[in-house]
Amino acid sequence: MTFTLEYTARALRDLKGLDRQDGRRVTAGLKSLEAQVMPWLHVKKLRTSASHEPVYSFHVGSYRVLIEFDLEGRRIVVDEVSPRKTSYRDF
Repeated sequence: MTFTLEYTARALRDLKGLDRQDGRRVTAGLKSLEAQVMPWLHVKKLRTSASHEPVYSFHVGSYRVLIEFDLEGRRIVVDEVSPRKTSYRDF
């Protein structure tokens, strides 16, 4: 019943760029989100101009993880991990 995490190439690059402690904190937060039965209750939906797939923001300390949900495939797709100041520039 749980979801599985899937990372985009950009998200993996962003995670590798973090220092060890922040990287562990973000991965632990994503693992706890993955274990939830309804993970969309623990994130904030972003207002976007694109109407196809909504993007959600998951807060972990001073970092924002931008994710999408694939409900049919039971997947959480991690798109981007960035500091709070620069995370919403594309939206």
